[in-house]
Amino acid sequence: MDFDKIINRKHSNSLKWDGADRLLHKNSSMMWENSNAIQLPDDFIPMWAADMDFAAPREVLAKLKERIDHSVLGYSIRPESYHLALVAWLKQRHQWICNPDWMLYCPGVLPAINLAIDAYSQKGDKVVIQPPVYYRFSQAIEQHEREIVTNPLVIKGGKYCMDFNHLESCFKSGGIKLLILCNPHNPIGQCWSFETLSELAKLCIKYQVIVISDEIHSDLILGGNKHVPLASLSEEIAALTVTCLAPSKTFNLAGLRTAAVVIPDGIQRNKMQEVISRYGLDVSNVFGLIAFEIAYREGGVWLSALLKYLQENVAILKEYTERWEGVTMFQPQATHMVWLDFRQSKLVSANLKEELIHSARVGLSDGKTYFGKEGEGFQRINIGCTKATLKEALNRIERIL
Repeated sequence: MDFDKIINRKHSNSLKWDGADRLLHKNSSMMWENSNAIQLPDDFIPMWAADMDFAAPREVLAKLKERIDHSVLGYSIRPESYHLALVAWLKQRHQWICNPDWMLYCPGVLPAINLAIDAYSQKGDKVVIQPPVYYRFSQAIEQHEREIVTNPLVIKGGKYCMDFNHLESCFKSGGIKLLILCNPHNPIGQCWSFETLSELAKLCIKYQVIVISDEIHSDLILGGNKHVPLASLSEEIAALTVTCLAPSKTFNLAGLRTAAVVIPDGIQRNKMQEVISRYGLDVSNVFGLIAFEIAYREGGVWLSALLKYLQENVAILKEYTERWEGVTMFQPQATHMVWLDFRQSKLVSANLKEELIHSARVGLSDGKTYFGKEGEGFQRINIGCTKATLKEALNRIERIL
């Protein structure tokens, strides 16, 4: 668990490091295209894509090596222990009592969100998102030919809040079938409180709106905060909730493409299973199954050490931003990303994104490009890296400021 160890990720087909030129293209819809890519310097530091630069837990790596040594990598079934590992983890970490029968397999949380849109709505139906929020939500809605309805978050007293009056007016307008909840929220790094989620649940129950709850960051909780799974609040909201979970962010296993969808209601679960089967996505990744189970069963000590390290990185970032004129850091309650407000900075009058890329040689996630118009003037920084990398990047930003 040496999080200070620098692992060279260049030339490993890393999306974060080797795909940097494409991910930074001004048109985010072109992120997978090779054309018109930005030319980046050799010493460029990428701090956007939401994976960490740390080795996975040694318990996971040991089991994966053991499986490779077996030498046969055929189709795999999901053993009972796979489901029970997540059930035990959710009970211990979040006091959510789940039935293993509620779990469905999916190759990633983003595919699960897309499949849920397909399962629970029709073309032309409306889907609510709460920007500034992960841009792949709006992409998924548009690609399925649904209509996006925005319920923007509002800043009060230095924290983001949900606007429930506006949300209810959206629900009253009709045609809304789904709401995609980000809990904890990406990019603002906020855990939604019991009170906030209860108010949200009340409205969704009243108007019978299904909630796709993206809880992929639910284990990366900082500073003594607490994650509350939406479906844990009551049987009524559980019947309307599709919870998407994975060990990918928690244990840095995103490349193994293995996630769980927890759906307590049998009718809703059958609808989702039908769509998963229709697209042939119900066969598991042999390595993903192993990593999923071992991470949830044996990864607790590693995670505790990681959270301590991330908290130290937050302190380093805070020390820098407190002396940066016109830049405000939103204190993260969760995730390994931090939301920075540059709106009062002198850089905001220039092209902030281009200045960071070409002058500081650092790549953050541009607020407007990736999180909607509500993110204009903001940047998201990924602190899931060594202290040495973080300090070098912050020194570069400080010089251009």
